[in-house]
Amino acid sequence: MSGTLRLAVLDARIAATVGQIKRSDPGWPCCAGCDDCCRSLAELPRMGASEWARLRGAIEALDAEARRRVEAGVAALRESRRGEAGPRTCPLLDGDAGLCRVYAARPLACRSYGFAATRSGDLWCGKVEAHVEARGPEGRRALMQVNHQAVEAQVEASEEVRDLLAWWAELPAPAAG
Repeated sequence: MSGTLRLAVLDARIAATVGQIKRSDPGWPCCAGCDDCCRSLAELPRMGASEWARLRGAIEALDAEARRRVEAGVAALRESRRGEAGPRTCPLLDGDAGLCRVYAARPLACRSYGFAATRSGDLWCGKVEAHVEARGPEGRRALMQVNHQAVEAQVEASEEVRDLLAWWAELPAPAAG
């Protein structure tokens, strides 16, 4: 299966899971305007080559001002990696709107965060944890969880996987205009 086709299958699977969770729990805290996870990255999103190709196209299609802001965010992220500073903010976040500038092209890790569980722990923020805990034992059982390790393994088995900054190094600088 090609990387692009695999990406479409994984996107659909995650979208179905997220949709099911939101339908079964309309109060689920992950929604437009909540950018807590984007403002406090524990680690940089990792993505396969097909994810990067999609994301790269979306970044290159941004208007000049949005692209400049993303580049400034990348520079800040690089600087924060040199020290122990944190939390790190995703450079793709439009902080004023609380939304991803390239939402339709976001990586799988971003699509599943807030909805995914792993064998080693849940992949969500404190808001989601509090919401799940408030529902009691029913809270976790009601979730149709994304197996995040399985998704990563499928991508890594067939594509090179790097973090956002490693891929970013391949992105040409925008033309002066």
